Amino acid sequence: MANDKPPTLIFGIESIPLEIFELMKKSKVCTLSVATIHQVEACKKACLLQKGEDKTCGESHSFDVLGLEPCTMETDSYPPGVSNSGIIMNCSLLDIMYLDQEDENKGVVILEVDKFLMKKEVLAKTSATKVKKAENGNGRKTLARIEANLVEPIGSLGDGRFAALDGPYHMYRPKRVQQEDGSTQWINCEFVDPPDSEYSELLGDDIEFVHSKEETCALGYNPTKQVVLPRPIGWISTFAPNSYLEHVAPYSFFIDVARGDRPMVAFVSMMRNRVERKDAQTDSEDTGVFAWNVVTKDLAEVMNYSSAGELFCNFIYYGNRLTFALDLKSSESEFELIGMKSSSASIINAPIVQESPIVFECRHVKSKLAPTHAESDGKWTIVVGEVVGIKIDKSVLTDGRVDPTKLQPVSRLGYSQEYGLVKIL
Repeated sequence: MANDKPPTLIFGIESIPLEIFELMKKSKVCTLSVATIHQVEACKKACLLQKGEDKTCGESHSFDVLGLEPCTMETDSYPPGVSNSGIIMNCSLLDIMYLDQEDENKGVVILEVDKFLMKKEVLAKTSATKVKKAENGNGRKTLARIEANLVEPIGSLGDGRFAALDGPYHMYRPKRVQQEDGSTQWINCEFVDPPDSEYSELLGDDIEFVHSKEETCALGYNPTKQVVLPRPIGWISTFAPNSYLEHVAPYSFFIDVARGDRPMVAFVSMMRNRVERKDAQTDSEDTGVFAWNVVTKDLAEVMNYSSAGELFCNFIYYGNRLTFALDLKSSESEFELIGMKSSSASIINAPIVQESPIVFECRHVKSKLAPTHAESDGKWTIVVGEVVGIKIDKSVLTDGRVDPTKLQPVSRLGYSQEYGLVKIL
């Protein structure tokens, strides 16, 4: 994801078959279907049919070859989606962010979602109808929500291996609590097991949403965050420009965008008030480097404390967590305020999270403002870095390979309190 309005998605050119990329450039449209456990055998078959050993991405195949059923669209403008996917998106090509002058396949595809189709089998009724006040004074009703457990998304682990969602787990952002003496205290929430059931009744109807024609849909808002799941968390650590002040912040819009001999990753940062860069973006662009630190289950709560935009300080006293409100400014360090240990990166001049078992050390390559249509649209910047070094702790390895069951990486799901782990299929 790269923007809310217009709903914008990004991915690396090298993450899709090159023939698909060429067709997309020509037609300017494509259709995305969220891959689920119902298509895992088709995904495995596609991996088995891949030819050659030096490819950075797979090859394209027909629906028939992979045993998939196409979902017929209302218009011929878009290609068909996968019929048994619960979420399908018709998209237009907005732009291409090229990253290497000598390799035209190193780049980021930027898509705008023209139409969302969310099928009834992944939608649940809300426990109570919520009405939010819109700018025009009219109320907008939240009639349904997308349930991650009903979507059943899968992710790739490489080499023909796939993982399913384990979750959702719940962890709300820290809350400000007013004390009797008038002071303010911040209370953090724990990373807890998912409730037995988040939904009691299915909605019973599909939902279609076209953002250019409608203010809101039955979900009550633009559904981009709710349909792109699970999302790996980019825990970005940097030094402030011209100093050794340490910053760290989590970004759930994080993705690999290039592979092969020049691997690259990107995170997307929303600008405050549409003009002010956040610390991770400022530091990365001005110092030329940043580090990505994997967030594991054991680190989930401290990651929550480091959330950008939250103002708090955490102290541990005789095993009990006490939190006090502070104004967290760019001139202060999240590492210091929340008591998180840092160490020096091996190659770049940046701090890293000492407890994180996997760290990518990156050199800044390019930043690009995501395309928008109106001045009132939010301003989101795509920040890309080349991975020049990787630290992997041997505790997360099995037979020389990263073992997801040992790593337990944490991802973001569709709603503010929802997180996920992975289970191997």
